[in-house]
Amino acid sequence: MNRATHRVWLIGMAITLFAVFAPAGSTARSPMITPTAIASAKLGLTADAYKHLLGKPYRFEAAKGGDFSLRGFQQPSNWTRIVFPKRKVIVYFKDGVDRAIEITTWNKAYRTSTGVGPCSALPSLFSAYGDSLKPNPGADRTYILGRSLIFGTMLGPKVAAVALYDGSRPGWSNPGGPLYVASYVVDSYDQPPCA
Repeated sequence: MNRATHRVWLIGMAITLFAVFAPAGSTARSPMITPTAIASAKLGLTADAYKHLLGKPYRFEAAKGGDFSLRGFQQPSNWTRIVFPKRKVIVYFKDGVDRAIEITTWNKAYRTSTGVGPCSALPSLFSAYGDSLKPNPGADRTYILGRSLIFGTMLGPKVAAVALYDGSRPGWSNPGGPLYVASYVVDSYDQPPCA
């Protein structure tokens, strides 16, 4: 095989491999918000795993126990969090256990498979999910999708932040259960709004 023929063969193989393995539309990206992960970060990992996955910079914060005279993260008082400002993601931990129980994002570049996320207008959110999207029974300014995603609005006209939480446990929607606490976290003044 001469040099020119070999070059044509290599180009043909490259095109074939791209066509077989490239995502549909060739510019398609995986959604950054799914029912199981935000920015590829799933629930239940350790703090070190999130630091490795989401990268620097990050900062650790402990809740101040509801003393609103103190600046910083306040509620729930038995929670801690790691803030990843560059990724615009926060990972929450409870009772000193090194396994995440909630992940939130205010990153307007992060979207679900239907194209909605932080900074999306509420009509776009409603249109994307229709009857699958439910008003949260415990918080009048959040909407739930299944048992894992919460869209917080902070009473505004758009999605302010999105939370991933574990709604698989019994009593998930009871007052004080995972849904209520996760809703409070994603829609509190401690949660940065979309940017």
